[in-house]
Amino acid sequence: MTGLAIVGAGALLHAAALRGGAVVVVEAVMVTNLALALPARTLLDRVRPSARLVLAAFVLSGGIAVFVAAARPGTGQPDADARAAAGVIAAGAVVAVLCWVAAGRVRSGRVAGLALGLAAGTLYGLAGGVLKAVVHDVLHSPVAVLTGWPLWTLAVLGAWAFFLSSRQRTP
Repeated sequence: MTGLAIVGAGALLHAAALRGGAVVVVEAVMVTNLALALPARTLLDRVRPSARLVLAAFVLSGGIAVFVAAARPGTGQPDADARAAAGVIAAGAVVAVLCWVAAGRVRSGRVAGLALGLAAGTLYGLAGGVLKAVVHDVLHSPVAVLTGWPLWTLAVLGAWAFFLSSRQRTP
């Protein structure tokens, strides 16, 4: 299976999950994949995971559990509030731009990587919320989805997040 097919299949599964679940739960499960990927990568490399790696996986998993429990997710509202969404997306875009600029100005590759990761993570989080709106539009007005803001906003946020998460920074 090619990388593009895997990404496409993942996007479809993500959309299906968002159709039936609250964004806060679905996105938390998506982040949990990081906690699973850390030790899985060491198994694939046939090396023993470091104590730091195991601790990071547990802290990430615990943080997600506390977040979901505190959020008390419900079903949410059926239609996206375009004005509220625009404000959240704009704020997230500002955070991403600031992190991106910071990554370009620091001398430390580790700090630059952290800043790029924060920017990409922010954009992926926004894209998850917008994907929920796209799924709603597809189910309720398949023709109108092409003229609405969610699909095109998702395309921009997803491409930008992918670009930032793929960017390499040398020390």
